[in-house]
Amino acid sequence: MVAKTFEGFESASSFQKEALDAFMEAATASGKGFEKLQAELMAYAKSSGEAFNEAAKAIFGAKSLEAAFEAQSAYAKSAFETHVSEMTKLSGIFTESLKTAFEPLTAQTKAFTEKFAA
Repeated sequence: MVAKTFEGFESASSFQKEALDAFMEAATASGKGFEKLQAELMAYAKSSGEAFNEAAKAIFGAKSLEAAFEAQSAYAKSAFETHVSEMTKLSGIFTESLKTAFEPLTAQTKAFTEKFAA
């Protein structure tokens, strides 16, 4: 009886350690995903600012009102397309980061369920 109780305690203790390890893996993966997301956002902000400055120079340096409208229209179209592309890329990074972060927790939950549900 005591041996079986001790075995159950060891098993629970082992799962507790494994759960903590899984949580630490998930936290590390989340941190890496956040760093990647932050780097991509900073790069997008920089390129967006540069594109705006170039467009402003083109618009204010235009020789005619028609040329200014054309420059503004070209910038608006380009900015919109770039924005949609970047948001798609950021969404993909975010989704992949979540998937990677939850993998160790999902595996630990599955192992726990298989061990104690049977």
